[in-house]
Amino acid sequence: MNKPFLPVAAGELNTSSAWMLVLGYAIGGLYLVKSNFSSLIFTLYSIGLGLGTIYSVPPFSFKRFAILAGTTSTHKKQH
Repeated sequence: MNKPFLPVAAGELNTSSAWMLVLGYAIGGLYLVKSNFSSLIFTLYSIGLGLGTIYSVPPFSFKRFAILAGTTSTHKKQH
């Protein structure tokens, strides 16, 4: 484990509870954006959520493949 201090790796939070939190926050975020912003912002937020999902969630986990990760990641190098 790269970060043994994080809650799941440390055994403080089980995997199913972690998934429930993530799904809850994703649904809550979609609701907040939909109810407070324009449809364009909601669409952009949804696309970002989708790209973030395919970047890191199995079975996709594009972060394992450099070219695919580069197409979905928004990390910018700072100068």
